[in-house]
Order: sequence, then C-alpha cells, then structure tokens
Amino acid sequence: MKTDDITTMLAMNRKRGTPCWFAQLSSPELAATVTEAMDHPGITSSTISRWLIDHGVQVQQQAVQRHRRNDCACNRD
Repeated sequence: MKTDDITTMLAMNRKRGTPCWFAQLSSPELAATVTEAMDHPGITSSTISRWLIDHGVQVQQQAVQRHRRNDCACNRD
C-alpha cells in the first residue's frame, strides 16, 4: 500500500459524519439501559434495535452493531 493511500484513509477516519444514533438518545436513563444491553453477550443487536424502535428510536441493527464494535461516529477523532 502506498503512503498516499494510508494518508487518505487516515483523513477519512477523522471526518465526522452524522452523529451516531447513540449520541442522539433522549435521556441518560435510556442510554444507560442500552449500554447495559449492549454489554450483555446474550442480547443481540437485532433485539436492541427492535426494542429501541418500540421506544421511539429509529435505528437499524447494523448501526447497533457498528456502535458495539466501536466503529461508529462516536469513536472518530
């Protein structure tokens, strides 16, 4: 891989896009519940997504997965 390619990719990492859905949760209590659920290995991202939708937060399973693996806008510089 060329150095220019690495530099380009690093710059892409630093670009902030739309804030992560997690940063937009309406209350600290909701965020705490979701954090606890995400830390529980027996609760799937799909289940978390469906629960959030039932509580008025429109988020797809893939977005929950990205947040769980620290690959979302929350973790970009």
